[in-house]
Amino acid sequence: MDRRLILVIALAAAIGQGCSGKSALVYPTWAVTDPSVTQNNSGFAAYCRAAVLAEKIPVDLRERVTFSQDKRSQLLAQLQPALAELQRGLAASNLDFKFNPNDPGAVPAHHVGWRLLGRGLIFKCEQAIESERYDAAFQYAASATQLGFDLTNGGAVDASLGLSIANEARSALAKGLPAMSTAQLARISSRFEQLLTRKPSLLVTLANEKVEMLSSVQVLQDTCLARQTEKLAQRLNIPVRQFAVLLNLQEASDRDRLSFFKGLATEMEAKNAYWQNLAGLPTRLRDPKQKRVQPPTLASERPWYRLSDAFGAAGESLIAQNDEILAKTRLLIASTRLMRMAKLSKPLPRDISALGECAVDPFTGQHFAYRSDGSEFKIYSAGLNGIDDGGRTDESGTAPDLCLEFN
Repeated sequence: MDRRLILVIALAAAIGQGCSGKSALVYPTWAVTDPSVTQNNSGFAAYCRAAVLAEKIPVDLRERVTFSQDKRSQLLAQLQPALAELQRGLAASNLDFKFNPNDPGAVPAHHVGWRLLGRGLIFKCEQAIESERYDAAFQYAASATQLGFDLTNGGAVDASLGLSIANEARSALAKGLPAMSTAQLARISSRFEQLLTRKPSLLVTLANEKVEMLSSVQVLQDTCLARQTEKLAQRLNIPVRQFAVLLNLQEASDRDRLSFFKGLATEMEAKNAYWQNLAGLPTRLRDPKQKRVQPPTLASERPWYRLSDAFGAAGESLIAQNDEILAKTRLLIASTRLMRMAKLSKPLPRDISALGECAVDPFTGQHFAYRSDGSEFKIYSAGLNGIDDGGRTDESGTAPDLCLEFN
């Protein structure tokens, strides 16, 4: 071998080992952002442009929680350019959703605007129902639902916002169903079935949430190595004492720091894998006693547990939220079909198996509870407890049984 090549190899080895002769520790890269550019003609690009326009409206309207009729009118007037851009996105032939993890402590990009756009569409739906313009009400509710379902292509925070928008849209539309024509009911059941087909699996959201969780590990690691832990705690508005373990790590050895962040990342991955296993099961099979899926076994003494709880706790609440919206959307589809049959004086079915997947209660994996008498029917979900309580529910139609709200 050429002596010069031998010297180069020896020098490289020495650099890799450091002066002590030991191999240098390398900190892993836990997450990277997607550098690809969203196409300007995609639905997602239009959603983002619409959000930017919405966020330019006056602060009083942008941050308001309750709205008088006058304030609703002002909001809708200010949102017109943003809603017009949103419609271009809803009509786009491809969505091309681009997910990138959020910067811890920052308001997620476009969320303020998307929340405003959803609110505007829901207000328009409510106004249309009040004036008996049911075709318009249906279009506004369908648009809000499409936006909401499309946001579930992101991470848990994106999906939670999207599902909330879809939930409010369905609730607004349901109040007008009894007065609608058979043709309008048929359009609603068909369109919302299409929207459910468009909605991605929750596994897509949870896979993105894994990237989000590992991104938080990356930020914590980078912050610790840069000795900026106290500044991060202030930015997140978290008491510094909760970050005490990171403050101590700043003074620890590389080996201890590396072990810490590997342990935290491994726990995040284990949590996410557990959520993904849960997501495909009805509630009654999620109990560990059923032995279908078991939560990860975590050591009682884990120095990173506070950070794991802070940055890796969204999965189970997201699954429950998704179950509720899925159940209520299926109930909307099933109810409109049954209403249409009754309005056409057709006999109601003895069971709802012919309604297909929209008759399945995600909380039980079985058909929704259903009873009919002449032209009257009752259909509802067993809800979170998985027990048929006879259709008894609260004002929100959520518990103990989950029902569609018609008033």
